[in-house]
Amino acid sequence: MALDKHPKNAPKLNGNVRCSVFWTAVILVATLFPFDPVFSENRALFDFSPIGNPGDFLANILLFIPWGFFVAGMLTGGRFRSYRVLIILVSGLVLSVMVESLQLGLPSRDPALADILANLLGVVVGIWLEASRGERLRSWFRSMGLRVSRILTLRVLVGLVVLHMVLV
Repeated sequence: MALDKHPKNAPKLNGNVRCSVFWTAVILVATLFPFDPVFSENRALFDFSPIGNPGDFLANILLFIPWGFFVAGMLTGGRFRSYRVLIILVSGLVLSVMVESLQLGLPSRDPALADILANLLGVVVGIWLEASRGERLRSWFRSMGLRVSRILTLRVLVGLVVLHMVLV
């Protein structure tokens, strides 16, 4: 969808892009904090159990719902096509696998297959929320995301990362 062809869609698209980028940053911070990589042979490997801690499973679902919602809003131009859903699911899988792979070097994190499955379930729920046309929920999600993304600009996020690195 070209912004110059559909100027009335530009604010919605821009808001979804901003919120998608912001929520990706939230996911990275929430899943990788504290950023204390340790490269050791004594580190536990990936847990391939499909069922993990129920609290972690629910937290991962909730963490990825907004991401799926905003990305789905960014990629829908009218009718919801199945290839768009596939693109969103593959993107969510890539993000989830990347996060779990990065957790291999963090002693405070335990990467697991259950987390990847929960993350994908969260993406599916987010896609469903965007497609269901529940306007009240969609407007609340968007307004909340836009308010937060206006406060946490790229400059602020970079400043927070630099501050963290200085303190660590």
